[in-house]
Amino acid sequence: MSIQEIKKALVGTFQGILKNIVSLANDSTLEKDFKVLKVGDKNTPIQLSETKVKVNNAEVLTTDTNTFSSESDDITLNADGNIYFNADSGNIYIKDDAQLHFEFDCDNTHFRIYDDSTSPTDSDHFTIAVGGSGATTLTSIDAGGITENAHVTIDAEGVINLDAHSNGYINIKKDGTIYGYFGVHHSASNLRLYENGGASTDDYFNIATQANGKTVITTVDDGGATAHLIFAPDGGVMITEKAAAAADVAGEGQLWVKDTTPNTLYFVNDAGGETELTNNVRTSVVDFDTADMNDLHNTAIELVAAQGVSHVIIPIKITAFVNRSASTTQAVAKDLMYGYNGAVVVGQGVWAYHRRFMYNEGGDRVLCPFELAEIAQDDGDAIDRPLTAKMTAAITTDSIDSMRVITQYYVADLS
Repeated sequence: MSIQEIKKALVGTFQGILKNIVSLANDSTLEKDFKVLKVGDKNTPIQLSETKVKVNNAEVLTTDTNTFSSESDDITLNADGNIYFNADSGNIYIKDDAQLHFEFDCDNTHFRIYDDSTSPTDSDHFTIAVGGSGATTLTSIDAGGITENAHVTIDAEGVINLDAHSNGYINIKKDGTIYGYFGVHHSASNLRLYENGGASTDDYFNIATQANGKTVITTVDDGGATAHLIFAPDGGVMITEKAAAAADVAGEGQLWVKDTTPNTLYFVNDAGGETELTNNVRTSVVDFDTADMNDLHNTAIELVAAQGVSHVIIPIKITAFVNRSASTTQAVAKDLMYGYNGAVVVGQGVWAYHRRFMYNEGGDRVLCPFELAEIAQDDGDAIDRPLTAKMTAAITTDSIDSMRVITQYYVADLS
């Protein structure tokens, strides 16, 4: 019976008011060829065959192979509620044509991503596996056997946070052997490295940062005492200078650099006793020209600047390299004084002197001054005073072309 015959037979019954009878085009039967599905007298975008379904001329379902596909357009799944995928065999696969790319394995509880440049039989992949208690393992595999190429790179445009709740432990391993870790224990944040790639956990190097930034560096040789700590920088080992040593700690000694100019290295024992570890010998070089020499009886020239409160300059050796004028002889028998703050009077701050400086000398000279037994009668003449050179009176004008004075000295702290 055709659709038209069915409609006539329903006249006079309540079914006669039905308007949307579902049928195939031309009242045909379901066959291998696609037939348009009609509702009432209107065609729908759906076409049916014995094994396939098309929507808008795009094949979306093949019933004999249980395949849902789109030959032309995208497919969008949009549900007001949830979308469930239920595979009783345990696996859900995502492919690009025949190439396998993603696998959800419900039996082994892992998600796997395959490299799209390899075949399914030679599949390099990355796997996220979840085991009991939520234990999760990330694994990368180079199916070609070159495991060193299966790198894992974490590249974040923002911050990478590692948050381990079990005492903050983050283990570092090589082929399953632990050779180091980050962790929190003994009231400190620790970085520990075990010997020789984890050959044992008995011998190690540890950095522990405690409260207030106190940091302890430890090396342990469990079977002996050869856990040496060796510094081999390509540059230098630097210690920042400061005004004073830190507080004494029983059983500990400290190295520190005092902010003198130049700075000075000290060792302090646990009783507060300080030992200067450098000889602190310093050198200054000062050049004098003809004008400086002509006016040296009026204006003292500074050889070493004052070193500050409670500090005194102690010369070790003063050497003067004097270039005499070739045309003018120095014919005045006066003395060149080396002392504190321009002193020229013996016993009032003069350290040493050249008697009758260059008097009637016929050429250039290298001179070392005479040192005095009594330098000053008041320590205020020396403490926090510059070391200077000055003539007791004027020399013959233009008789000295130049002079270079080299002073070796150190600075004593009298505080």
